[in-house]
Amino acid sequence: MRYSVALLAAVATLFAGTAHAGWIHESPATANDQGAYASIALDASDMSYAAWYDVTNARVRYGKRPLSGWQISSLDTAGKGEFASLKIMPLSFWPAIAYYDAAGEARYASFGPSIWQYQWVNAVAGGDEGRWTDLAFDSSGTPWLSYHFDEGASGDLGLLVCNKAGPTWDCTEVETRPSATAAAGELLGTHTAIVIDSAENPWVTYRDELDGRQKIAWRDAGTWQVEYVSADGDSAGSYPGIAIDDNDFIYISHWDDGEAGGNCASVVSNETGDWVKDSFDCFASDDYGKYTGIALGADGSLHVSYYGDPGLRYARKAPAGTWETQTPDNTGDPGLWTSIALAAKDAPHIVHYEAGAGDFRYTWWLGDPVIDSIDPHPRKTPTIRSASPSPGRRLPRTRPSASTTRTATSPCPRRPRRFFSARNIGFDVDLVGAWPGLYDVVVTNTESSGVLEEGFLVTSPPPDITATDPFGGPNDALLYNVDIEGNYFADGMTVKLIPRRVRRSTRIR
Repeated sequence: MRYSVALLAAVATLFAGTAHAGWIHESPATANDQGAYASIALDASDMSYAAWYDVTNARVRYGKRPLSGWQISSLDTAGKGEFASLKIMPLSFWPAIAYYDAAGEARYASFGPSIWQYQWVNAVAGGDEGRWTDLAFDSSGTPWLSYHFDEGASGDLGLLVCNKAGPTWDCTEVETRPSATAAAGELLGTHTAIVIDSAENPWVTYRDELDGRQKIAWRDAGTWQVEYVSADGDSAGSYPGIAIDDNDFIYISHWDDGEAGGNCASVVSNETGDWVKDSFDCFASDDYGKYTGIALGADGSLHVSYYGDPGLRYARKAPAGTWETQTPDNTGDPGLWTSIALAAKDAPHIVHYEAGAGDFRYTWWLGDPVIDSIDPHPRKTPTIRSASPSPGRRLPRTRPSASTTRTATSPCPRRPRRFFSARNIGFDVDLVGAWPGLYDVVVTNTESSGVLEEGFLVTSPPPDITATDPFGGPNDALLYNVDIEGNYFADGMTVKLIPRRVRRSTRIR
């Protein structure tokens, strides 16, 4: 009997010597000072795309990471690229980036099929717009941008949300206050993050610097609603990330500098109906918990990246579980401006800025090979070979037949055999290679059939493995098919690859 298994493994072309699970660190861009405002997204094949800011040359930079390694280029012209936010367009599957133009404009770049195309949003006349930009797409492929704007002393400042469903951008001033009345530090609409719900409505988190509180705005039936997320007197909401689950519950990661235990990485959500904050990792360090990113796992788990002042921090919380935290990278001063995305098996991929040397870094989890699927060769069901009457029984006039059918599956091939018996019958059945499990026993005569449900159990000895084909494979294969030869493979079985532990000999002196 042969089985085919599909091995799902992380890409490790640059780390062929890596034998076991662990964090992989790459520094794809180290020249000059670059890596601030890092943003990451994965496509359907789990290839990484990233955008970040080159401080030295004042340019937005873009990179993608196929199996051959990073391919990096500079986009647009000088003075553009702060507050970069990269997403994958849902229809074309090409990347798009929103960012800030130092001339005071919001900028949008999209790729496809062979060149980058650039646009100014130009929502307000004069003033400054585009800081704290974030980007999202609805299911139709319409881009949505959220960002801060300030028209200057004669105008307003606040939160702006724009989308482009047609030839031009449509922008809404969601919440504003007069620029002239806003003292220094009392801005509105900074630290934005945007997501789209199942009804194609945008949700935007942002910060009101007047009272240091976090707010959220959402569009409902064409009307914008606004409410506080953080409690009165709770200084929170900086450096946020946002995610939404299949039930349209919102999860916002952010920096909370208002806790008695120090500065915290926090998540606030409305899954209980009210906004509830969970400050899960706090430390008495000035910038601890800043620069957050958040992603939702396929199982509903929460994954958060943030700054450990110093160090890149990562936290995971399983559904109904507790937070587990670790420091994947503490070489130099990494972990600023983090962004996180999840690959297959919820493996985290994080981009971030290392402030000591001014490097763009990429940190991701390389897991042991995982069995992605098991594909059995065609199943064999028991076959009735013969049926005979038990000794000493009176023979009826009817001539029933016997067959078996697998419970909750299609009937086994019927090969009726005639026999004669009054109260008992016996039959021979070929069980070699039969699929283990319960079977119904069906007896049929010329009038009707009788069924004994789950009347016969086929069991299996332990699996007998004789060979694998092929014997091995490279660790740059995302999906690798292997045949396992042997016998006694049963329904519900699992397959694992367990690293061999090398026994070290002890030298006796």
